[in-house]
Amino acid sequence: MLDEVFRPAMKFSEHPDVSLVDTTGAGDCFTGSYAFKLASGADVGEAITFACQVAFLCLTKYGAGPSIASLEDWQKRFGA
Repeated sequence: MLDEVFRPAMKFSEHPDVSLVDTTGAGDCFTGSYAFKLASGADVGEAITFACQVAFLCLTKYGAGPSIASLEDWQKRFGA
């Protein structure tokens, strides 16, 4: 049986230097980054947090391909 995991949504109000531009590809970014983290050995909670952050970054750029965040993009915004 799996435990329930809750992570709050990312808020643009907490990142006033960026804005929502396009939602295209956000779900794909979430799914891919979630799978990546799980495959890297992260627990479910950590994987969900990472996936939410990557999907958040996706929302700040136009288009499906160009909006996919690199690990460097993620590190600049969320550090680690």
